[in-house]
Amino acid sequence: MHGEISVNRNTKKKRRTCNNIFNIFTVLDISARAIGRAKSWLGRQAENIRWIVSDISGFRPEKTYTLA
Repeated sequence: MHGEISVNRNTKKKRRTCNNIFNIFTVLDISARAIGRAKSWLGRQAENIRWIVSDISGFRPEKTYTLA
């Protein structure tokens, strides 16, 4: 199961969704600051996510991803 998470005020629903998909989740964002905020918001659960700071237009993945 793959999914997408946006950090906003609707956190309870999104945290429940996160709990089900952490083992396969990768987050890519151009902003290291945004990734830092997301990690802070998720707390210890952030350890289960692969975080990548990169511009998607120049990103060359090491593996194949399914986009949701």
